[in-house]
Amino acid sequence: MRLLVERESGIGRVLAGRDGGVAWAVLRPDNVLADGWSGFETPASDVAVVAWSGTTGGELFASDPRCFGASAWERFGGACDAMARRGPRVIFRPHARHVLSDVQRVVKFRADRPRDRFGVALDASMLLEPSMLAHAADHYRRAFEALGPIADVVWLTGAAAPADEESSVRPAPLGEGVVPGELIVGLWRDHCAAGTPIVLIGDDAVGQAALIEGG
Repeated sequence: MRLLVERESGIGRVLAGRDGGVAWAVLRPDNVLADGWSGFETPASDVAVVAWSGTTGGELFASDPRCFGASAWERFGGACDAMARRGPRVIFRPHARHVLSDVQRVVKFRADRPRDRFGVALDASMLLEPSMLAHAADHYRRAFEALGPIADVVWLTGAAAPADEESSVRPAPLGEGVVPGELIVGLWRDHCAAGTPIVLIGDDAVGQAALIEGG
């Protein structure tokens, strides 16, 4: 079991082991659909980038229905064509308000793009809109069933209500939020490939790791 955390480093925010060491991937906040966006660069060719699939909205996590239309999908495809020709391998982290907004789109993207250039992450909390929180456990099940077997990296996070009605769902440390930690661990064990890196958030990585090991 490879546990990763998000941390700051000399090359920006990265995924790395709890004790530091070499970065597994660089986390980038870019909006790849923004006008003038020109691609990713990393300090080392063997370090992957984990990024959002982007939005047509003015803010990265604003709700914009245009994200789900054909034009946005084509624009995203054009950006991916450019990424396939140069730069690091890119692992996209889906989000309910981005182009890769649901399991169907993620599965299609994963099937259409070369694995040596692209991958997908699973963070079930990020696939939820606030209206979905009442049935969050069911949505988690569907996300893990569809994306667990194909994910390059998995965030084991709970889901918490947004701070206001315009904001998106907030990821919560494992064991917090509306989805029981034991359920999330069980879904991970049932559906994710052995050896897939796991990301934990929050300050109590030790306590979360104990929950995983006891699940």
